[in-house]
Amino acid sequence: MKVKGAIKITGHTDDNPISTSQFRSNWDLSAARALTVAHVLMADENIEPQRFEVTGHADTRPRVSNDSDKNREKNRRVDIIILQDHASLKAVSPRSDVDGPSMIPAISPQTKKQVRSDGGLETAEGETVKEQVAKEQKIKEKTLKDT
Repeated sequence: MKVKGAIKITGHTDDNPISTSQFRSNWDLSAARALTVAHVLMADENIEPQRFEVTGHADTRPRVSNDSDKNREKNRRVDIIILQDHASLKAVSPRSDVDGPSMIPAISPQTKKQVRSDGGLETAEGETVKEQVAKEQKIKEKTLKDT
């Protein structure tokens, strides 16, 4: 089963400022996080590059308050949102929702993934991307057998 739609990848940081030779600011770091994930996904030849929108939000859209190390860790993330309709990419609200996931469109079905603090990708259902890809591959193989 091939999932269609625009792929919005957004990088985030905690509120600790960064200034290194590699990253001038949290803006650079968040954009680099999102771009790294996009490059991994673009390695799949079945995903057209024009489907991607990559953005960095620095510390402007925290999931939780940055009042502890554990909470800062939760805010260091990459969100992946697959919008089932390319036009709905424009419908995503730029407003931050501190108590919930960032950048969730009010319309259209979606699949959301995030990068865990250990660097692995995980879906909202708790599967790793590798597990989800294996499951989708089995579905695809079964569909091909049935046709």
